[in-house]
Amino acid sequence: MEPARLASRERENAAVWKTGAAMRAAQRHIHLARIPYDSWGGSWRGRGKWSIDYPESDLNMSFRLQQLTALQVDPEGTVLNLTEDKLFHYPFIYIIEPGELTFSGDEVKALRKYLLTGGFLMVDDFWGEGSGKILSASFGVFPDA
Repeated sequence: MEPARLASRERENAAVWKTGAAMRAAQRHIHLARIPYDSWGGSWRGRGKWSIDYPESDLNMSFRLQQLTALQVDPEGTVLNLTEDKLFHYPFIYIIEPGELTFSGDEVKALRKYLLTGGFLMVDDFWGEGSGKILSASFGVFPDA
């Protein structure tokens, strides 16, 4: 899959910023990764619900993190499966529209290990009373939470 900013063909106004050689060389910058998943509720634009607003929302989030925090954010976001070995090279992962998400047993194990070893998961577009309990139960990652 191509980097998020190269996939943005529908919006000419997507934010683009340059990174210097120092940022690329230093391992201090953060890479964001969107996590694809299977869902039982259909698709969005021929892809799963995981791809809603891709790549525009990824670009905007990367840009805003760069703009509003001290983080050095690489604009080359990626789509990464939970079972890929390089998951642990991404300190920040992102899941969108998880209401109809289904994970395999291997994905649940990988996500649990990722979170227990310090990985950060942002879940977007999921709200309402009790959403935390529903989210925990639906992921199956921390069933006793």
